[in-house]
Amino acid sequence: MPMNYSKKQQRPWFLRRNWVCAMCIVLLPIGAFNVFIHRNYWQREERKEYIGVIAILIFIWVWGLSPESLSGPFMVLTFTCLFIIGLMVFIKK
Repeated sequence: MPMNYSKKQQRPWFLRRNWVCAMCIVLLPIGAFNVFIHRNYWQREERKEYIGVIAILIFIWVWGLSPESLSGPFMVLTFTCLFIIGLMVFIKK
């Protein structure tokens, strides 16, 4: 159930959508910490979006920081895990 506009304006600045996304993109560890500390503040769908963004950004960070020799196996392992998770979600429905 989406929140109405007045309810969103009552949020502290660090829990508003634009700030959370900016913190996750610019300062990933701080943004991730903010999301996990305040995860019960948001509704389920909104929380899923933030955790999804964090998961994608963490993947990009780890991929960029991994040595060249591990880049191929890391990609294969990641896509295999994502395929298995997606298959489990598809079968569950």
